[in-house]
Amino acid sequence: VDSYAATTFGLYPLHHPAVQDIIKQEFNNPNASVGLYRMDGTRYMLRLHPILERAKNNPEYNLRLLRDFLGMAVVAIYDRIKDAGLHDGTPLLQFLRHLRNASAHGNEFTFKPNQPDKPARFRTFELSHSMDGMQNVFFDYMGSGDVLDLLDDIKIVMS
Repeated sequence: VDSYAATTFGLYPLHHPAVQDIIKQEFNNPNASVGLYRMDGTRYMLRLHPILERAKNNPEYNLRLLRDFLGMAVVAIYDRIKDAGLHDGTPLLQFLRHLRNASAHGNEFTFKPNQPDKPARFRTFELSHSMDGMQNVFFDYMGSGDVLDLLDDIKIVMS
């Protein structure tokens, strides 16, 4: 959970001009790249300057990046809990389950008939069937800080 929070924080400065200037000074070559290794030993290259320009000139890109990352974190954490047999049906984990499903299915709550059939609560958030079809779960219903609070609460419960 901590690694997801740290990575989320790391995404935030991308749109800050001073941070971008520092990165550009460090990698002053406009073709500066970072290589990510493939299984065959070759590298997938990412050019830094276009990524920074996109972040600087398109605030929607930053929000989409943050939303997608937090959604992936929710999916990964819930799936690990489920695969480890630790889902005990508590309201907190039921909430995480439905948030995971919303993330994996277009950022929308889609409940089966009569669901949620168990209490699904996290702090001041509570899910009900009347929310079926609600879109933009990330960030119209929950803010990024709320999602990180949820992950912190999950960490405490799982400790």
